[in-house]
Amino acid sequence: MALSRRGLTFVELLIAATMLSILFVGLSGHLRGGIEVWRRATHTVEALQRQRVALDQFEQDLVRAIPATVPRDPSLQPSFEADHLRWWTVVPAAAQQTGRVRLVSYACNQVNGVAGLWKVSQSVGEAREQMAAEPVRLLAGCEGLSIRYAYLPAEGEGPIEWQADWEFPDALPKLLEVSVRLSSGHEVKRTMMIPIGVLEPRPS
Repeated sequence: MALSRRGLTFVELLIAATMLSILFVGLSGHLRGGIEVWRRATHTVEALQRQRVALDQFEQDLVRAIPATVPRDPSLQPSFEADHLRWWTVVPAAAQQTGRVRLVSYACNQVNGVAGLWKVSQSVGEAREQMAAEPVRLLAGCEGLSIRYAYLPAEGEGPIEWQADWEFPDALPKLLEVSVRLSSGHEVKRTMMIPIGVLEPRPS
């Protein structure tokens, strides 16, 4: 006996279309959620990368710090404060800058209404002539820079003591704890070292 052939009825097509629609709606919701998670993860990774690059530059300038070798002009002397730094550093020969020894400063402030962690770099000649230097923003959204300096314990034993002021104006600090507070509420910390700096008890 021959089997009869028949197509799908309208009701069956309607049920199938409804089920496919429900399936696609569910999948699109998951897809949108996945894309949003990917965007957030990418944004977080990029932000962390920018923070790492900025602090790497900060640390490299500190590692290459040298004592001041210019006449005692307050504007040319190293300045290690609780919220900003200025010191002399050696720029690698490969860098395309005029003069290998440069006066650099770091601070979190606003330049032309833009908040950030800003670096200013000047050659010896530019610093002596007090020429204005163009600041470079290393990190966006910086709301505060906090620096603490390491001292040996006064009694000769115990942990290192961290203070917000540096009390050896004629010497460079050995260890610094740098904290960058961002507008996102996140805070980035790193301990940095100046090889030629001193680590002594705090003067009484």
